[in-house]
Amino acid sequence: MKRITISVHGWAVDLNPMTKCRAGVTIIELLVVMVVIGLLMSLLLPALHIVRESARRTECQSNMRQIGLAFQQHVAALGTLPPSRTVQAVHSGWTIHLLPYLEQVNVTDCYNFDLDFCDPVNEPAIQTRLSVFECPSNPSPGQQIAVAKLGQNPTDITGAAGDYFVNHLLHNMGMPNGMARLPALIIGVYQNPANITDGLSHTTLVHEQTGRPRYYIGRKQITNQVVPNAAWGAWGSYQHFQYQGYAADGVSPGWDCSINCSNGVGIYSFHPSGANTLFCDGRVQFLSQSIDISVVFALATRDGGEVVDDTSTP
Repeated sequence: MKRITISVHGWAVDLNPMTKCRAGVTIIELLVVMVVIGLLMSLLLPALHIVRESARRTECQSNMRQIGLAFQQHVAALGTLPPSRTVQAVHSGWTIHLLPYLEQVNVTDCYNFDLDFCDPVNEPAIQTRLSVFECPSNPSPGQQIAVAKLGQNPTDITGAAGDYFVNHLLHNMGMPNGMARLPALIIGVYQNPANITDGLSHTTLVHEQTGRPRYYIGRKQITNQVVPNAAWGAWGSYQHFQYQGYAADGVSPGWDCSINCSNGVGIYSFHPSGANTLFCDGRVQFLSQSIDISVVFALATRDGGEVVDDTSTP
């Protein structure tokens, strides 16, 4: 075939129909680019996850500090800490006593403090999600939970779940010689903070116990089951638990696991390696899940007289 070339303004143009044009990108080059992008994503995604979790953990700590400030304002106004729950006349948990100090005007105004938390009149209030009671690391925050007074079956009244709990009791596994020890807040008692004789800076007050009403053992959700005492998990309910350590199965009491074992009656969060904890002095500290169970018990007791090494609470 004859080769045809013409000149246009000094440029030579080859009109040979057999001349092959080079493609913009070959398949091999495209594959190389895709591999490079995949490698970059594999490096960046974990880092992005770490950054996001760090932000969520910081926000969780901010929530706890706000709760701690509300406790301090309660003490300033009334001279006492609230009880973990009331047991006579009107039934409520500690969170209800803090409502006026949490800048939740709308919820406070519609809550009737002369009625039980599970009274139908108070349902619109406790159904309201309050971000101050929700850890942002919880994958399913604000679940509605059927609530009930102690010893009663769940009612038709529901409330939005919360992630922050206080101790109302401590499991006797952690009590030396079976001697009872009390947590910071007392059932049915408005008490002076000075009664916390171990010191406000050495006694824990509020702990994470997230995921309710879903039931978690370790990092596995137990499907088709709700967590024990699920009715206490709405922020407007009792929001308290009895701390215990767990055996390796995450079910039985034991000394194998101190934190993030189960959200049944233990400290539990969705943070990777521990849980945030509010102390009675308003300080928030992240407790490692490798912390010894005996140290958690020592920090949780108000009057145990234990000496806790600060290096035990990373």
